[in-house]
Amino acid sequence: REDLDAAEASRLASSSSYAGLQASRRKLPAWAHVDEIIGALQDHRVVLVAGETGCGKSTQVPQYLLDALPSSRLLVTQPRRIAAVSLAQRVAQERCEA
Repeated sequence: REDLDAAEASRLASSSSYAGLQASRRKLPAWAHVDEIIGALQDHRVVLVAGETGCGKSTQVPQYLLDALPSSRLLVTQPRRIAAVSLAQRVAQERCEA
């Protein structure tokens, strides 16, 4: 979790618009389970995350894992190419990489 917090602080310091994004990201249901998700991935090779539409499964969970466990390998699937492209663009924007 320390790496996750450090990455968040770094993006907050580098981008004036990140504070708004960070506040909205922390309102999503996935944020309440961030420690549980990271812990599960540390204990198991494969973790399946299920939740309601819009809870942050596809946009937030991968970012938590990229920040907290940089050596982890992630796979995020989407049913259609357009959804995958839109998801990638959104995540890049939220990570201040767009």
